[in-house]
Amino acid sequence: MALISRAAAGERTVTTIAHAVAEWRFQSTAAYEDPFAAVEADAIFTAAGGATWKVPLFWAGGADWGLRFAAARPGIYRFRTVCSNTEDAGLHGREGELVVDGCDGSNPLLRHGAVHVADGGGHFVHADGTPFLWLGDSWWHAMTKRLSWPDGFQELVRDRREKGYNALQFTIGFACDMPPYDPRDSNEAGHAWLPDYASINPYYFDHTDLRIAHLVENGIVPCLMGLWGYVIYFMRVEKAKLHYRYLVARYGAFPVVWNLAGEIRLVWYHRYPETEHEHARRQVAMWTEVAAYLRRIDPFRRMLTVHPGVNRPVLEGVAPLADMDLLDCFLIQGGHNEHQAIAQSLDQLRYYRSIDPARPAIISEAGWEGMFAGTGPKVQRQLFWGAVLSGMPGHCYGADSLWQMNSRRQPFGPSAFGQTWQDTPWEVAYQWDGARHVAIGKRILENFRWWELEPHPEWIDHPWSAETPEGMFCAGIPGELRICYVPVVLPFISEHHVLGLERDRQWWASFYEPTSGRRFNRGPIEVDTEGRWRIVGSPMSQDWVVVLERMDTTETLEPLDGSSAGSGS
Repeated sequence: MALISRAAAGERTVTTIAHAVAEWRFQSTAAYEDPFAAVEADAIFTAAGGATWKVPLFWAGGADWGLRFAAARPGIYRFRTVCSNTEDAGLHGREGELVVDGCDGSNPLLRHGAVHVADGGGHFVHADGTPFLWLGDSWWHAMTKRLSWPDGFQELVRDRREKGYNALQFTIGFACDMPPYDPRDSNEAGHAWLPDYASINPYYFDHTDLRIAHLVENGIVPCLMGLWGYVIYFMRVEKAKLHYRYLVARYGAFPVVWNLAGEIRLVWYHRYPETEHEHARRQVAMWTEVAAYLRRIDPFRRMLTVHPGVNRPVLEGVAPLADMDLLDCFLIQGGHNEHQAIAQSLDQLRYYRSIDPARPAIISEAGWEGMFAGTGPKVQRQLFWGAVLSGMPGHCYGADSLWQMNSRRQPFGPSAFGQTWQDTPWEVAYQWDGARHVAIGKRILENFRWWELEPHPEWIDHPWSAETPEGMFCAGIPGELRICYVPVVLPFISEHHVLGLERDRQWWASFYEPTSGRRFNRGPIEVDTEGRWRIVGSPMSQDWVVVLERMDTTETLEPLDGSSAGSGS
């Protein structure tokens, strides 16, 4: 069945499956100079058991209005519309019903439902409790015409789906590195808002509808960022609330994740150096009001996060929101310098865990591939493995050309501060090795109960630190599993050790090649009297993912490429 099922003209009943989107269209019978600002309409849905949802309608242009709803369980759901203008017979008192029957067994978002934080925190799950290992890509400007529809967008989605990506973060409205209403931020129908924020432009969203639906149809979670942080100074709070009400009405029924704002504390590219700290405080207060409003009006209770930006000294004491309890998780940003990215990211992880250790945090932006003509594949592997073995339940990859959608026919050009970041077209950059290697990392982890992993730097004798950037990362399950990322393994003279191995168990060692996913069996190992094993036996001198398993848990593992497991000497 299609992702979106629409009521036929004159019909009031839609039949669909669980988690899919049902849509009804209505026509206003009143005349409004600006319908978007002049009238507000909602539909009250009621399930057989009495549960209710208040769902906003969206203005679709002219006299047209739309309503979208999705239900997680089979059953019959009836609605009645309520309009602020009770004399508008086209929007007030309209009735309809949704019949939900079964589910889609092939699409994980339609089979298992939207993504949220697991009970007890720590990782993500689908609505039915199925664990979700987040692997996202970062396409801030993917809704602009620099990424063509359908050819360019569908090519990128196909590639990422085949690699194993399951989330995509992007901006709707006004994205980064440019002032509002920059021509580069428009799509085929112009900008998201008419000039001077006079009103929403519904035709802009007709084009984003196609892209967001295509992501969900391919099993990819849309992590939808409404605006970049500094835009609220131009738009102001009340218009920002209207913007998010529109996004909830138009996309809340899809299995989206709300990313409130990009670099939420960034004050228009540091144009107020003398008062930036105070500007940031006021900006955060404005966004906190918007976040609370979004929480109130979202009937689907989609997961809400934020992209906080780098923790710079001038922002000391300025949290991303005045009320951090409004957020379900954190999408943190480390720096882009390849020598500092992992250190800054893990420093932020410690900061957000101090707020709430149960709320997941993952890297949203750090050390993107190609940035400063560096941060190549090995940096991407270290970022991924350093993140997940330090307790992050996933990762977001990024490439310097993809966030800006630097296309051959329309390069992005200079950013707001006057310099061009990277001029490689996305048509080339999306094939960089780092994107493949982090996806291979996800595939390796999926062989194990990754959601039960706990970070254990004390299980290795050379743990990573900012002072020892070539150190290892380690996580595992006591008595069952150790997973270590070792930046350099010399086959016969390695001085790295795994520590604290339970001596009442027999252990099996494997080396996973992080660039291909191939597994090389080292076989049974001998643990010394202190519970140590020297990491030795790798096939080549490179970085490796070293896995130690209790012997009776190894028989179900197969090499990721389907070939016979290689043997380590």
